[in-house]
Formats: sequence, structure tokens, C-alpha cells
Amino acid sequence: FIDLPSSWNHFSQNGKSLAGKAYASYRFQVLVPDSCPMLGFRFFDQGTDFEIFVNGKSILRDGQPNSQGFSTANFLPQTVFFQVTDTKLDIIIH
Repeated sequence: FIDLPSSWNHFSQNGKSLAGKAYASYRFQVLVPDSCPMLGFRFFDQGTDFEIFVNGKSILRDGQPNSQGFSTANFLPQTVFFQVTDTKLDIIIH
């Protein structure tokens, strides 16, 4: 596991250090009360391309996440809100 937010330049996997130009997907689940109709994310400084999915639906993308090591993101602060339709949210960030 890796602590977030952080750089993974100091992290190793299978005895090998990860390069600064790597990619990953993060998945986590959030339990929310029934009385929570809307939530959101605010990104102040995202240093790479990314896409966020909530319960399988893309809610925000900046650039085009890829494995080739180039970036097309705008790197601007962004806020996105989404309707909560379940008490368990499956969140994936690529």
C-alpha cells in the first residue's frame, strides 16, 4: 500500500523502484448515509492526467490517462458534484 496523497518516486514494487513516469489506478469504497443526496470532489493541483469514476460512471476527466508517459491535462483547479444513489460508493481514479 502507499499513503495518499504522495509521490511514488520513493516507492518500490517487487524490489524495484518506481519511476516518476508511472501510472496507477486507485479504487476505494465509501459508505454514505441515506440522507446524503449529493457529494463532490475538489482538485486543487492534480499533477497528471486523470479520470474519476463513481459506481462505474465517469464524472470527471482532465487529459487522457495513458501508459505512454505524456500528459495532455490542463492542471486547473476543478470541482465536480454527483448524485448519490446508493449507500456504498465505488470510486476509481485512473
